[in-house]
Amino acid sequence: MVAVQFMVLAFAGVAVASPLSPPVDAHSLFARTSCSITGAASCTNTTAQSNLCCFEYPGGQLLQTQFWDFNPSTGPSDSWTIHGLWPDQ
Repeated sequence: MVAVQFMVLAFAGVAVASPLSPPVDAHSLFARTSCSITGAASCTNTTAQSNLCCFEYPGGQLLQTQFWDFNPSTGPSDSWTIHGLWPDQ
């Protein structure tokens, strides 16, 4: 009896996780009624769409993190790079 219940639950789980289930509407997940008042000053919405949060245009935002080591284990001691984008040469 337990095996039958397990099989029913397993098939139900597969049916729920099926790629044939309807996709979630992204607009309903991230719906906004106005732009944030705490956002960046350069935030603009110049599109014909209304009720959208402001966004950076053109392009987007860039977050750059610099790892600085005053005692580097490799490379010259008088140079630095943006970590991971190009080699220390």
